[in-house]
Amino acid sequence: QEGETLSLRCWYARGYEGYNKYWCRGAARASCRKVVETAGIEVPVRNGRVSIADNRLFCVVLLTVEELSREDAGSYWCGVERAGRDIMGPVTLTVRA
Repeated sequence: QEGETLSLRCWYARGYEGYNKYWCRGAARASCRKVVETAGIEVPVRNGRVSIADNRLFCVVLLTVEELSREDAGSYWCGVERAGRDIMGPVTLTVRA
């Protein structure tokens, strides 16, 4: 819903706790642009209205987008950065007026 806060959890496999996690935007995994990333640390990182936090104990990344707008709608990916091909999961965000 427009104006609300979105909270989303992305789970990852054990063994990737120390890796950089990110949230990127774009229809194709090869061309998506990073919106925010953890920089390999466990403390929350913010970029404007978007924040990301890695909980290594439970192997989950929490993404938060505040004050949703129609422009936020689209294709995104939850990613774990690693050598070779990143582990990425697609997310489609729909924002209602």
